[in-house]
Amino acid sequence: MANGFKMLWRAPASILGGLLAGVLISVGHHLYYVSIEGSSSEGDRIIAGYRLSNQSFSTAVGTAFAFVVRAFLLFAVGAAYVQVFWQAATHARKANTLEQIDAMFSILSNPFAFRRGSAWWKYPMLLLIALIAWLLPIAFTIPPASLSVVVAPVTTWALETVPNFDFSSLRYAASLPQGPVNPGREIGYAYSGPSAEVQNVANAVASGGTILSITPPAANSSWELDFYGPSLNCHAVNDDSARLRIESTLADWLWNQSFHDGGDRNCYTPKGYLAWSPYAGDGPHLGSDEVYDNIIRSFVYVAVLPDLFEFGGDVEAICDRANLTTQSQPLGPGNTTLLKCDLHNSSYHAMFDYESGDQSIAVQAEQREAVSTLEWVFAPNITEMGPNIFNATLLRQLSYTAIADAFYQVLRGSVSNNVNNNLKSDTNVISTVLLNTPELSFISSQSNLQTLLWQANSSRGQSLSSPQNVPLGKSLQSAMEEMFQNITISLLSSELLQPNMTSEYAPAMPNVTTTRYEPIFQYAPRQLWIAYGVAIGVSAVGSVFGLLAVFLNRANYSNDFSSVYRTAYSSGLDTVIQPDDMKATDPLPRYLAKAALYITNATPAPAPEPVLDDPPRMTEAMRQDSREALIGEGYRGYRGRGHETRGSDHSVNRSYINLNPSVATSI
Repeated sequence: MANGFKMLWRAPASILGGLLAGVLISVGHHLYYVSIEGSSSEGDRIIAGYRLSNQSFSTAVGTAFAFVVRAFLLFAVGAAYVQVFWQAATHARKANTLEQIDAMFSILSNPFAFRRGSAWWKYPMLLLIALIAWLLPIAFTIPPASLSVVVAPVTTWALETVPNFDFSSLRYAASLPQGPVNPGREIGYAYSGPSAEVQNVANAVASGGTILSITPPAANSSWELDFYGPSLNCHAVNDDSARLRIESTLADWLWNQSFHDGGDRNCYTPKGYLAWSPYAGDGPHLGSDEVYDNIIRSFVYVAVLPDLFEFGGDVEAICDRANLTTQSQPLGPGNTTLLKCDLHNSSYHAMFDYESGDQSIAVQAEQREAVSTLEWVFAPNITEMGPNIFNATLLRQLSYTAIADAFYQVLRGSVSNNVNNNLKSDTNVISTVLLNTPELSFISSQSNLQTLLWQANSSRGQSLSSPQNVPLGKSLQSAMEEMFQNITISLLSSELLQPNMTSEYAPAMPNVTTTRYEPIFQYAPRQLWIAYGVAIGVSAVGSVFGLLAVFLNRANYSNDFSSVYRTAYSSGLDTVIQPDDMKATDPLPRYLAKAALYITNATPAPAPEPVLDDPPRMTEAMRQDSREALIGEGYRGYRGRGHETRGSDHSVNRSYINLNPSVATSI
């Protein structure tokens, strides 16, 4: 009994084993895709000596998973179909024709068997399982497609070298010429101005008004820098005594002095703008045409006198303004701007962000102490210098001096008007964005051909020149502070000003966030499980029908040839097979296709109902005549050589089948 129980569970074990294996391998497919999701699809790998790209390898593995899952689920469905087929064939209440048996038996490998509608109308369960087996492979085209390659951002963090400041160096100042050598005393080195690179950066920023392009370590990267650097603090001269002293000096120069003895007074060429660095803390030195001294100081004065330009070339009207002056208003009534800008040390926090090369920089600065500039640097003789002779604070102060000097050289000078209403300039400020400030806009709006054409609103004239109505920006005070800050940050754009990372004064490397776009694997688990879920679900339905058939059959069946032979051995056909049709050639003769096949079970069962209008079943005499007609004389000689027909080849119903290698007899 135990052996029978073991034999009974072969078919269920095959059905359930195939179904379970399909489920487990589909889970393995899911886990494999999860393991490579987000990883790069670039690169190669060597498999058995062949080079395969990661993408090709992953596609092949995913396809293999889908193929194996498909194989196991189809195995389960096929095993279930076999059990249902034999249950239908051996327990038929109405005899099946031979073509119906053929259709049911071959449907899993022959799609043309679906044409036998009479069989499927009679056995819809077989039709359902057959449809599952044929349509199931469609579902397995989807799981491999649930893994795709997309271009996605990949972010990394690392300490990297980025453009940085090196204020504790001699890079920012021009050459420091040696002064007179006094025996027994330190040698003095004179400050001679900013380096050419610093001046170029200052001029470029002043002209463009924005931070210069800084080369990032990667096209998509970001980092932050915290550093101490120079800044500018501009404010109006509100001290009444200081303001009065400066205005009085300017008024005296304007109304009472001339460039040359006996020449025209200076009011014939009034200055609407002038900037200077005072000498030794005094007011502006006006003893020359330059109106300022070249000695660098830590601060600069800027005076804006637009009222001196309002009369155009009418110099007499300008000079007559001297009659309107008072003791409290030495320059007379009007809109006069007097600013003082001085150098400070500030704590900076700069955030650099680059996206596809587009630069975005946010700067926060907190001003600290004021910084005085240097004119001389003293040091021992070069031959006596040790490794640590340079003071980092002194070097930083020297760098601040050079940066401030470069900015002051942009500001310093004057803009004047003459009797011909022609502007004369000895300052670089007229080529900067500072002219877009409300205080200095009067310089660019002086009467000329271009402005007259624009004021006339003539389309013909406007097309010949640049727009004259430029929107005004920030105040002059804010614009100068921002420009100085932009110059400071723009120093990072120069490769010549980058620090030597081997120096003891080299800044620390910041943590750089780099985002690069690369092809990676993207997994859509929903897509995979919808396909596998449908496939497993319908396979389970077919498997349930197969298990039910095993229960009803109380036996296991297979589609082996031995199963067909044993069944045919005890079965009968209701017609005589003609000798010419004994071979298993295609197609099946029509009279055989319509013949009813009677299958006798080993266990008693109700006799199948005969097909209506069918001829009577073959009698024993008919079977014998058919057999002898088939054998013939040639076959008798073969049997005479010792090949005797087995007496046991006759079933209860006396049907006959012979598997003699020389005689192929069909029921």
